[in-house]
Amino acid sequence: MYPLLAGIAVILAMVFFAAVVAVTPEQPPAYAECIFDEDWPDKPCLDTPPYSEEYLRQVWQQYYEYKGKEWMESKKAEMDMAIQNGTLREWVEETQSSPNNFANYNVWYYYHLNGEAPHAYGTQVMPARIEECRELGIDLTDCNDATILAKKRARGDLPLSDEEMRRMEDQRNAINNSMYMIGIGAAIAEAVAFFSLRRLKSK
Repeated sequence: MYPLLAGIAVILAMVFFAAVVAVTPEQPPAYAECIFDEDWPDKPCLDTPPYSEEYLRQVWQQYYEYKGKEWMESKKAEMDMAIQNGTLREWVEETQSSPNNFANYNVWYYYHLNGEAPHAYGTQVMPARIEECRELGIDLTDCNDATILAKKRARGDLPLSDEEMRRMEDQRNAINNSMYMIGIGAAIAEAVAFFSLRRLKSK
């Protein structure tokens, strides 16, 4: 009986952990030994993620101050051109003068953290869609069809039909129910682990 409960506790704990990891912001990959960056010699070694978005913004603010406003705005103009051309990822991965110069990546990540640059990896956002997000005041980090639609609905540009309202309500309920079940599962897992430990100690 107790091994079965312990197994259930482990499964529930894994589900809870996966739910937490799913909402972690995009971050640079971890390295066992951080690579020296010629563009930013004093760059902090972020080798133990995850880090909060607020902390990462503070770290990259140091980069902005180190490079200076004029240089950063000049590089942002280059980046914006790459966004318009649909070549952002290639621009981000381009190194200058040597393989250890990550200037383009550093610039992109600073503006990405501050909502002024879209994701460089995964599905590329089309330039026209990026322009639409800017016009609607949507952070480029959250530039996608669902966010655009929600923004237009909120402004009253596209009134919801009865079917769409029911669908959105169902989605909200499903999310709330999932979070509730995750919370319950975590509590059960903790209780089972506690009582299993007590039983082992009493033997």
